[in-house]
Amino acid sequence: MKKSYDHLGNEYKSNEHMASVYGLSIQVIKQRIKLGWTLEKALTTPVKKRVCVDYLGQEYESIMAMAKAHGIEEKVLQQRLYDDWSIEDALKKPTRQRGCTDHLGQYFETKQQRAECYGKKVYTVRLRLNKGWTLEQALTTPTRSYKKHKDHIGNEYKSMAAMASAYGLPAWSLDKRLKHKWPLEKALTTPLERVEKCRDYLGNEYENFSEMAKYYGFTYGAVKGRIHQGYTLKEALLIPPQMYKKKLKKIFELDSENYYEYDCPLCKNNFCFSLEDMHAHYMKHIKNKEIRYGKHCS
Repeated sequence: MKKSYDHLGNEYKSNEHMASVYGLSIQVIKQRIKLGWTLEKALTTPVKKRVCVDYLGQEYESIMAMAKAHGIEEKVLQQRLYDDWSIEDALKKPTRQRGCTDHLGQYFETKQQRAECYGKKVYTVRLRLNKGWTLEQALTTPTRSYKKHKDHIGNEYKSMAAMASAYGLPAWSLDKRLKHKWPLEKALTTPLERVEKCRDYLGNEYENFSEMAKYYGFTYGAVKGRIHQGYTLKEALLIPPQMYKKKLKKIFELDSENYYEYDCPLCKNNFCFSLEDMHAHYMKHIKNKEIRYGKHCS
């Protein structure tokens, strides 16, 4: 570390060390030298002690001490003085009281406390105020009570979904039945039809079509859509997502199996693949977490 010397030739470990010996900060010395002071003057001239004086003529060592003596936060006082308040106003005017009041002027420490006093959630009050409601309306208007749902024997439920769940039905199924004008008792008590199992092109059995589609890396809708467009089940399950049957370029046929040119958009390699090879390559990228199910590796 480079040593420092004062105007008398005394040696110091560093500039900071020299400054501390003279009771100064290194920033003060640097600023003085920058202003053209000699080293002797910069080191020996004492720093003027700043004194704060209030509107009564009382002196304080710092603005913090003055603020504390007048019972006001230092940052509040500084902001007021910055905004050109007179020293008297800045020190005498009370700061805004924290908390909030209702429309009657009653004080609450928090908005949540105020809302709970009127039996409301703070979110409900805030939402109403944002919509232009007066504070009185936001606090005193009763919240809407949602209609309870009764089944065919008179049991009450908080929601349609709760009623459906009690009868072992998904909410969408009950809603669909009621929209088709089913009587409530029939809609609630008729069990769901058992979904038939399905098989892929190899004869493997799955609990349902969705499970089969997922096994091959697709969504239910994607496979159904392809079949609707004229794909065979094998083609719908094996051709990678966002590749199209009509764009597959057949190279040759071997043992009744077609082989196609395949440019993988992820590894940028060109292959000659059967549909099964193509699908296996696609699933390898999924296994390596390079792409997600049903996503194109672009």
